[in-house]
Amino acid sequence: KTALDSYNKHNNLWGFTAKLGQMYFNQIIKSNESHLEKLSTMLKELITEPKNIRDALSKIEVLEKHTLAIYTKSRDKHNAPYPGAVGFFLSYFWQIYNPQKWPILYGTLINSFRELGIWEDQNSQRDTYEHYYSVYNDIKKTVEDASGRKVSYWELEHAFWNYKPKPQPTVLQNT
Repeated sequence: KTALDSYNKHNNLWGFTAKLGQMYFNQIIKSNESHLEKLSTMLKELITEPKNIRDALSKIEVLEKHTLAIYTKSRDKHNAPYPGAVGFFLSYFWQIYNPQKWPILYGTLINSFRELGIWEDQNSQRDTYEHYYSVYNDIKKTVEDASGRKVSYWELEHAFWNYKPKPQPTVLQNT
């Protein structure tokens, strides 16, 4: 945990240092201090690259259920691991394993997709990642078809960093 935190502070390529990354990691460890060996075994299995999307969704579901159980019982939600971090947390590691196959679940990209009118909110992290994976790959294919070349998730993530929605026209009222 400490080594990963130090590495990411010096190489902040994926933005893991915030609430959905390192803070989530710290909180899930603190909330499982009496079961660290069991948690370690579970996390090692879950952060390993999934075989396919179904395996990825199953891994998200396992960690989401575990996190929800902690979060629901916690009196102080600020100190409990946030269930909405599960998709980002796991996909962060998966993209390190295979950056061509696994997009990181970024909330900022979901906001961009929402502003474009191509996003529907989901009820769970599992369903969110499944929908995100589908929408993101549709966009990736469209860009690749239009450009005639392969593009990476990283390139698309950076393109969306610069995306700004068109301002909505102001309607003047007669007074």
